[in-house]
Amino acid sequence: MRAARTASLNLRERWKNRRPGVADAEEMRVWPLVLRSLALNLRSGMSLRESAQSLSCPEEHKRIGEDIRRFIRALETAAAWGLSPHLACEQVLDEDERSLRPHSRERLRDLSLSLRMSENAGAPLATSLERAAEHAEERIDALLGRQSALAAPRATGRILSWLPLIGLGLGMLMGSDPLSVLTGSVAGALAGLLGLALALIGRGWTARLMRRAEEESEGRSSPAAQPVRLGGHLAREPTGREARRFGSLGHTEACAPPGVDTALMLELLAAQLRAGLSPLSALTALAEALNSGQLRAICRRLQMGATWEAAWAGTATGSWGPLRDALAPAYTAGSPSAPLLRALADAQRLSERRAAERAAGKLSVALVVPLGLCSLPAFICLGIVPILISLLPTLTG
Repeated sequence: MRAARTASLNLRERWKNRRPGVADAEEMRVWPLVLRSLALNLRSGMSLRESAQSLSCPEEHKRIGEDIRRFIRALETAAAWGLSPHLACEQVLDEDERSLRPHSRERLRDLSLSLRMSENAGAPLATSLERAAEHAEERIDALLGRQSALAAPRATGRILSWLPLIGLGLGMLMGSDPLSVLTGSVAGALAGLLGLALALIGRGWTARLMRRAEEESEGRSSPAAQPVRLGGHLAREPTGREARRFGSLGHTEACAPPGVDTALMLELLAAQLRAGLSPLSALTALAEALNSGQLRAICRRLQMGATWEAAWAGTATGSWGPLRDALAPAYTAGSPSAPLLRALADAQRLSERRAAERAAGKLSVALVVPLGLCSLPAFICLGIVPILISLLPTLTG
């Protein structure tokens, strides 16, 4: 018996390590730990190759450990050939993206963007790694906040999905045989079919509500994030000769690339401005780092002499709206925009936390509908009706 239990646990652990599913918080914290260790080695005077070779991964997190070892090997290769460190991230993403855990993919994308922007500003590699580690910890804290907000309604949804089976078990505990009643008469069969149909509908309905709440809490429910308005400086849409001369990007092209963290993008731009770059240079560096055709077009229009409003034509409702509004004072009047960008990044994170709280509240209310229309009637059909049918001969006899 003990050997069978041990074999079962080993198979479960092996399957858990094989599947590229969502990592838990303890696994996710390995990434910022490795990045901070790498930055500490660099600050101690070690070369990049020596720093990467001295890193080690915790053995208890095998899946994340495999992802990090791939990154370390790619980083050693890049350092040996004298290549830019961000190429190590891109190499791992290009070669092993499907086998990586989702959290590892997100960390490598953010790290690649951070390294490319920091190289453009001339920031030390250790500083870039520490900034990437801080951002990873903030993302983990945000994830834990979303999970905590949705924990109670998610547990309620699971209980509701099992309520019809609980009704069957309750009937057996009361001494009746609900299965034989449901299969031994026409009325019982009709009640059983109706209860089973309601149970399946309620289970699917509850699952959809929970999935929608998770998407809303992560900000994936709308195609473009709504701009955060700070300072009241909003660019106007160009009209007439300006719009005809420089064209329009179109509302459908005004969104940031998918998978890009808006808060990280704003913080990196703030770091570029603090390093002494002009708004146009910082924007050009962001366009190259993101490989964004829309931002490149904006930068070309600004270099051709377009006004700030004309260059950003068609971006009033897109994800670029906060970025455009924050950089406008620096470009048009020379005002410092770095504090505004940091405030926008903080507002973005606060908006994500508030979205998780709103999604949890909406889910708690929405679960009442499948409870009343599906789960409780299925409970009655599968649990209460068989008891009443079995008692009818006694009551009428």
